[in-house]
Amino acid sequence: MRLQGKVALITGGTSGIGRAMVELFAREGALVTLTGRARAAGRAIGEAIATSGGEARFVPLDVRRLDELRQVIAATAERHGRLDVQVNNAGAVLPKSLLETSEDEFDLIFDTNVKPVFFGTRWAAEIMLRQGGGSIVNTASTSGLRGQRERAAYCGSKGAVIQITRAAALDLAAYQVRVNCVSPGAIDTPLLRAARFGAQANQDELVAQVGRGLPLGRIGSPTDIALAALYLASDESEWVTGTNIVVDGGGTA
Repeated sequence: MRLQGKVALITGGTSGIGRAMVELFAREGALVTLTGRARAAGRAIGEAIATSGGEARFVPLDVRRLDELRQVIAATAERHGRLDVQVNNAGAVLPKSLLETSEDEFDLIFDTNVKPVFFGTRWAAEIMLRQGGGSIVNTASTSGLRGQRERAAYCGSKGAVIQITRAAALDLAAYQVRVNCVSPGAIDTPLLRAARFGAQANQDELVAQVGRGLPLGRIGSPTDIALAALYLASDESEWVTGTNIVVDGGGTA
């Protein structure tokens, strides 16, 4: 098992990419704490993993409440005696153009996508440097690498995640705390379906059409991203820091 005995905290772990990370990390032997706002889903995920012999403890959390995020990070480390992996995955999308985006909406996106990544990285690193190292993985997006219509605030927030990751990696390298990120392309998640297709009835076909437009001929799955995060969380990537792994079926090529 690639994460046997490692303590991992994953924010935004109740659906989509985060849920895939939680399930994969637990199968690989990690002692997982997952957070999210969907309480019923979080508890169900934890129970299902426990039934299959793994460990995943759910803690309800809105990452915009930074004081609570800090408490969850500290409590996870205190419960297990260490924190080996922090995955800052929680995020939101705003399908609006520059001209349509209000100041409140801009603040909401940056309060969700950027500030919890910055401070989650900082607070996890404070624990990890005392224990001699650790791995922090941030979920960015290919939208942070290129422009996209009706996503001005979102693109800006994910670009910030990539740059925070790179700079934090340099600040923390001397302490053997690695900081990397994964940039998903089009991934079939509830978030993508809601943002792109709203309440349209033929979403399966619309999703398939998106996939057919990519070089590898299909849309990505949450597991595609979870596997990249697993590599960055594991000791297999011990000489990797400040890196952004793009997982997009060739879309940005």
